[in-house]
Amino acid sequence: MKSKTFWLLLAASGLILVAIVIGIAWRGRAGTLGTAERLELLRLKSVALGHIENSDYAKAIPDLERIARQLPRDPLGSRNLAIAHFAPNDQGQSGSKGSPEAVAALMRSVEQMLSLEPDNPTAHMLAGRVFRDQADKARGNPQLMKQHLERAQAEFRQAAERNPADPAPHFDLYLIETDFVDPDRLSRAGMDALVAAARRAPNNLRAQLELAYRQAEAELPETLGTLEKVVNLMPPGNQAAQAEVAEALAVLKANPGKAPPEVAQRLFAARNLLQQDPTFNEGLRELMPHPLAFVLEDFRPEFYSDLPADADSAIKVAFAPKPLNVTGPGPIGAIALGDLDGTGKRRAWIVVYPGKEKTRVVTRDEAGKDLTPPIDLEGIYRGAVLADLDLDIKPVKETNLPADLDLLLFGPSGLRLFELREVDGKLAWNDRTTDAKLPMLGEVRWLDVADVDHDGNLDIVLGTSDGTRILRNSGDWVLEDITDRTPGLGSLTSIHGAFGDFDRDGDLDVYLASPDKGLALLENLRGGRFKMVQAAGFKPTSLLVLDANNDGRLDLLVTETSGAKLLLGGQDGRPHENPNPIPVPSSASGVRAGAVDYDNDGWQDVWLLTNDPAAPLRLYRNLQGKELGDASDLVRALQGPAASVEVLDHDEDGDLDLLVAGPAQVQLLENEGGNHNRWLKIRLRAMLNRDATAAGRAARVNYYGIGSTLEARAGRHHALQQVRGTETHFGLGDRRQAEVARIVWTNGVPQVIIRPQVNATVTEEQRPKGSCPFLYAWDGQRFVFVTDCLWSSALGMKLAHDVEMGHERQLNHLVIPGKVLVPRGGRYSLQFTNELWEAPYLDEVELWCIDHPKGVELYTNQRIPPVADGDLRLVLTANRYMPRAAHDHQGRDVLQQVARKDGVFVGGFERRRYVGLAEPHYLELDLGDLSGARSAALVLTGWIWPTDTSGNVAISRDPRFKGTSGGVGGVQPPALLAPDGSGSWKIIQPMMGFPCGKLQPLLVPLPLDQFSPGDYRVRIATSMEIYWDEAFVTTDLPSAEVGKLKVVRLKPVFADLHYRGFGQPYQESPFGPQLFAYEDVDRRPIWLPMPGPFTRYGTVREVLEMADDRYVVMSPGDELSLEFEALPPADPDRQRTFIFYASGWLKDFDMNGVSGEAAAPLPFAAMSKYPYAPPEVHPDPSFLREYMTRSAQLEAFWDALRPAAGSPQNWSAR
Repeated sequence: MKSKTFWLLLAASGLILVAIVIGIAWRGRAGTLGTAERLELLRLKSVALGHIENSDYAKAIPDLERIARQLPRDPLGSRNLAIAHFAPNDQGQSGSKGSPEAVAALMRSVEQMLSLEPDNPTAHMLAGRVFRDQADKARGNPQLMKQHLERAQAEFRQAAERNPADPAPHFDLYLIETDFVDPDRLSRAGMDALVAAARRAPNNLRAQLELAYRQAEAELPETLGTLEKVVNLMPPGNQAAQAEVAEALAVLKANPGKAPPEVAQRLFAARNLLQQDPTFNEGLRELMPHPLAFVLEDFRPEFYSDLPADADSAIKVAFAPKPLNVTGPGPIGAIALGDLDGTGKRRAWIVVYPGKEKTRVVTRDEAGKDLTPPIDLEGIYRGAVLADLDLDIKPVKETNLPADLDLLLFGPSGLRLFELREVDGKLAWNDRTTDAKLPMLGEVRWLDVADVDHDGNLDIVLGTSDGTRILRNSGDWVLEDITDRTPGLGSLTSIHGAFGDFDRDGDLDVYLASPDKGLALLENLRGGRFKMVQAAGFKPTSLLVLDANNDGRLDLLVTETSGAKLLLGGQDGRPHENPNPIPVPSSASGVRAGAVDYDNDGWQDVWLLTNDPAAPLRLYRNLQGKELGDASDLVRALQGPAASVEVLDHDEDGDLDLLVAGPAQVQLLENEGGNHNRWLKIRLRAMLNRDATAAGRAARVNYYGIGSTLEARAGRHHALQQVRGTETHFGLGDRRQAEVARIVWTNGVPQVIIRPQVNATVTEEQRPKGSCPFLYAWDGQRFVFVTDCLWSSALGMKLAHDVEMGHERQLNHLVIPGKVLVPRGGRYSLQFTNELWEAPYLDEVELWCIDHPKGVELYTNQRIPPVADGDLRLVLTANRYMPRAAHDHQGRDVLQQVARKDGVFVGGFERRRYVGLAEPHYLELDLGDLSGARSAALVLTGWIWPTDTSGNVAISRDPRFKGTSGGVGGVQPPALLAPDGSGSWKIIQPMMGFPCGKLQPLLVPLPLDQFSPGDYRVRIATSMEIYWDEAFVTTDLPSAEVGKLKVVRLKPVFADLHYRGFGQPYQESPFGPQLFAYEDVDRRPIWLPMPGPFTRYGTVREVLEMADDRYVVMSPGDELSLEFEALPPADPDRQRTFIFYASGWLKDFDMNGVSGEAAAPLPFAAMSKYPYAPPEVHPDPSFLREYMTRSAQLEAFWDALRPAAGSPQNWSAR
């Protein structure tokens, strides 16, 4: 007799079938909903999602059922109904009832969800969870349990297929094997699933430890490599778990090849000890996301067509005045707040007391306790700014922000600079003004800091009594006056300035308020140069940059003595007086202005300081971009004159307060009620460490991302702000979720945050910026990564601020192992993808096929920099010997890391201030006895994290690094050293070179006559970020065989250029390179668009046949599909190796690159320099007219987050 559960499920299946039929019929008669009906559905959605958020699933179901009935084609109702019926608890397990009706409702919503979202991996993940739960409840009925398990496995496989980079479906498949098949002995399928999950989560401690434990349990040789990854990922605070892992590694190394049972036992113990560790549990959330992470927050785009703007999120707000006890030796001139203790809270008060001839500066906390000794200065200083000028950040435990802000004081006596230092556990200000080598400035009226030359260091823009100055920060407290690079700037007097990316080209422009000339725009031309454009007709007293109408363009509020004007951003990148202006009250006149979204409605409001003693502070509410309404009654309680305003969330309740300083007192206007609307704070920080074990600090941008562009989207609401402090505050109104936030860092690199948490502070670290186009090959089942390309062809790259790389067209020869390129339909298939912010110019491509004896490996002499004569040589290696020993510069044994090509790299050196620059370090190898060898070569595999042009420029200026190590700009390329016989080392190859692509082999001939007898050790010394994977020595190179090799050079028979999008980045191991998943593609614009021209889409085979200056120019996101006619298989005694040959150039759209702002000018082989000047022109105008016809869609990038671009669903979980 079948069980009762079986009959319940059979009845449920019948209900499902009836429901699907009814649903199809309903779909056929659904009509267009009116505005009122859609607004009601929006209300129902918000209510239902609120019930789900509160785990009150039963209350959410009726509203979701109504949504599903009225919008049968929209997946929001069915998916969220599935979640509500599943009723997950805090642990993500189902709390649904087991009645036939409840099961039928759950299954009905799941099947409906899958019918509406057949290609959405999230839908399949949720379905898999449901069926696994049903299998768990059917354990008493093996047949039914088996049916549910098979369905769950099928759904997880569908999710994995549709999102190849996601580890979660593979981990669920692993759990099915452990929970249902055999909990004591892991099956082969379970091991495969766990390996797949760990491969997709290389930095996930939970995944790597689980894999190491299971591999040790099965006594697999792969345990060692996995366990070494675990060691690198272990959190520093859990010493007991660390000891277990370290002991397991020691036991394993003492017993190579097979893991003793003790290894698994110790890893099991470590896993238990880590159960309460945040890092460990965060890893589990990545592998097993809670079902509530699958909630669909919004409807499809068509739902929003013709809907009115969001309703006004008006709430009642009041400001409560609270006088603060800030006493000192005299009147207050300025106050600045900062985080000096690493708590993430701006609780350090820097108060400036200017006297008639002297100035005192005190640094205190709110209780009045001195945090540093006071600063006593001769002269008068009335202004203070906190900024990190030297990137000497020291991370502080238990916080998400480190601490080290420096102090700039300015006023009638000029400019003074102070570095924050810690001495014997106490903070103190150290005067660095003399070190900065400042020019004669005179009175400094205003000052701001931003990275205006985009080299990663914060620069200073200031106005003096004689003119305006730009001081470029060269690092290590050296400031260079570059004012004369902008004609007329030095003589332009200004009383205020404000920066912003007005023309949306990725670099910062500056507006100046001049009492004589009106407005002046400094349009950034890059490289520290600006074009000044003046606009008369203004008598400005101050400037405020904001996006007043939330259209994604920066606007400019200009205050004058008689009022204010709001200039709206235009298509030409400059704010203008609009024919339909946003009205500003006539009372809006003042001496300083600022932005504050005091009611958190998502629209930037404005505060104004005035000279009116009766109303020293005014407040204007932004009425959804339609007008600025006077809300000054909210701040009428302010007493006495005011000199400065700081905006902050002082009480950390989610709304913004105002700290107002006057000569006699400091008052806090505490916001009461603003947090009735929702909010989001974002803190940016530069990427200092890419993995858990890297030492040192290196960044491509200033630490807090000052000057970056931040956007946030919630529902149909979009807001944009320029980052000006350590955190940026967005009001969200009554919107329950922010779907996406996007950063455009000051080096032009965008970054997206999906579904940032609401009513919380999100800290976002900059992700790494890669380099060079990627090459993928068809291996018989899928396209696999081979290498990146065109390293030696960098066009417009600077090696130092005054040294450019050669402009000659370069030839690239990249080795493709035969096993990764398999014919498909009689052709070899390659994909050349442009994942990054650059433009490849491909002039000629070929695929070389070389058959050689089996057991012999083929390499080339290619390297970076290219070999002296530039000729390609093929090299065969027959003998292969692992080094006897390998150590790094700190004496650590790294033999296991270089013993095989396994993705476990040698790292651990200290990184310096700029990405790509490291401390001098080396890899020392004992190559064994080579005394009997006639010839020998060292073969290395690895990858390099390069400096880019901006980094090279900054390094060459930084006095700490320029001219050091004998390298260009301070970076020392790899050199080969050998013992000199007297206990020291000598250089035997000063320019050894490095691999010409990720994971490409590097062959280094060894001059055997340079070694001391019996001592064949070498050191590879460099200050570059190079990570080695494999090293071996080969002897007696079979040169005779090389002469017998036949190279078949194949031209492409098919070449198609098209837009593909961008693979999802991933990293397979802690010191491994950043790669991109070929199958997991995001078609949305990711990189900041650059002007063309680019090659039109379609067939391009004919322009790739020879090197003739007729080439393919690719924009970011493009893919070039190449096919070559396959050859017959190699003879049985031979094996085939391929070489991808490409000639051309590669231009990185770097902020400091030569002509790095566009693909033009288009290069050609005979040009005398780059960029060339008339009368030189490209030699083939007919080619330009026929092929170079595509330009970048400049607006597509900036419009991607705006409501017109579609529903927020586009940014939900993939």
